[in-house]
Amino acid sequence: MQNQMPRFRLTTTVDICQSLTDMFSTGEAAKKLGLQTRTLSRYLQAGKLPAPKMVKSGGMTLHLWTEKDIEKARELLPKIANGRKTRHQKKTKKQTTRKTKR
Repeated sequence: MQNQMPRFRLTTTVDICQSLTDMFSTGEAAKKLGLQTRTLSRYLQAGKLPAPKMVKSGGMTLHLWTEKDIEKARELLPKIANGRKTRHQKKTKKQTTRKTKR
């Protein structure tokens, strides 16, 4: 009796390919979120957004985003303190408090 390959192998490969087509790169996710790729990467590195599934390929770590991951990030984005906006808001608050004291 010969060693036969399992029959589920082809269907598993098809399932994997279908699930990969439902996933997005960080660049594609950034476009959907209205951000630059680098900004989204910085938010991931800083822990401001939860990291999606990661895969190592050729010495690189790739993030694979699903629609659910993108929607979760979209909900969290307004809550993230952006450095430039935060500094501007603080500066504006100082100017308004100085004007009211006079």
